[in-house]
Amino acid sequence: MVPPLPTIRQLQSAAGQFDLILSTVNHVLNRKAYLSTLRPKGRLHFVSAVLNMLRTMLEFAVRHDIQPIVEFFPFEQVNEALSRLESGKTRYRIVHRHAV
Repeated sequence: MVPPLPTIRQLQSAAGQFDLILSTVNHVLNRKAYLSTLRPKGRLHFVSAVLNMLRTMLEFAVRHDIQPIVEFFPFEQVNEALSRLESGKTRYRIVHRHAV
């Protein structure tokens, strides 16, 4: 069961209390209410997209042939992949594959 989002009253009672809010919910929020809960110089980060926005972004990528930048490593090279990741040489994403 997913807990309900906080009410406006609950958000108002938390005014100025947070340094960071990391939002992972997948629907539109009252950003002004959430911003009011932050301390000065606090940060609000969103790490998800509303489904219709995600659909629009994916359609745009298809229309303009935008491809992800991915590095593939077989599972047998997991240590090499981790070394590359830890060294900062990886660009964007590493994916491990099973041998076919």
